[in-house]
Amino acid sequence: MSATLEQIEAKLKNGQNLHAWLLYNGSAKIARNIKSSAYNSHVEKILSFLSNPLSPDGIYQIKCSPIYADKNPETITFIKGEVKSNLDTMQEISKDLSKNLNDEATKLLARVEILEYINANQEAEIKSLVEENENLNAEIEELTEKLKQTTTLSEPAETPMQTAKTMFSEILQVGVPLLDKYFQIQEDKNNILKMQQQTATRTNIAPPQPLKQPVEKKIEAWINSKANDPETFENLQAIYYNSDSITKFAELLKEYNENLYNECRQAVK
Repeated sequence: MSATLEQIEAKLKNGQNLHAWLLYNGSAKIARNIKSSAYNSHVEKILSFLSNPLSPDGIYQIKCSPIYADKNPETITFIKGEVKSNLDTMQEISKDLSKNLNDEATKLLARVEILEYINANQEAEIKSLVEENENLNAEIEELTEKLKQTTTLSEPAETPMQTAKTMFSEILQVGVPLLDKYFQIQEDKNNILKMQQQTATRTNIAPPQPLKQPVEKKIEAWINSKANDPETFENLQAIYYNSDSITKFAELLKEYNENLYNECRQAVK
């Protein structure tokens, strides 16, 4: 039985769900949201698509659940336009829907969204460092110009020895901070280069060399213990190998699944 748009909206906004996605004739149309904080805007996107007159006729399925890794999400069926209602057609569509629930493309899409979220954060950090570096370069140019002006305005009545002493004193006052700025800029450039290399590596989904600390070894052992659940195991690997610190891993894991986050905390104690 097909639900109305009003019934779908009421169900998605009843405060019991944090993740939602849309299937069209058994194929993924709008992927599930990774971050629970994006749920409300994600629901609006789904409702807007369903109510759009330009959206194709057919059978839509809206999936919703309170957790990301829910294997038995609630399903709402919405039939738009004229759709064949004979039993054979419905059975064929039902088989296609069951097959697509385990479609590797859907799993891959979720993992790609996780990587895109991590990469976006790193690009923002790099942009901030580049802007800071540009500001430091501007300060150096300003200090250099002041140093030239100071040299030009030296009093001509002074003896060569007095002029040399004056210039040396001014260079000490201006030059030492200038050198500090220069070394800071070089360090920032090195940091930017390292982060760009890390970003390039993560974009190709190549795992960085993990720091083999006791806590990380426990985390790896805990992740390997999930190998009997391929979907959870693959998502945990994607989060772990794209985290540049234990803190980042914990943050992304908690956002992905709070129950797994609590289980991991117990495992590494």
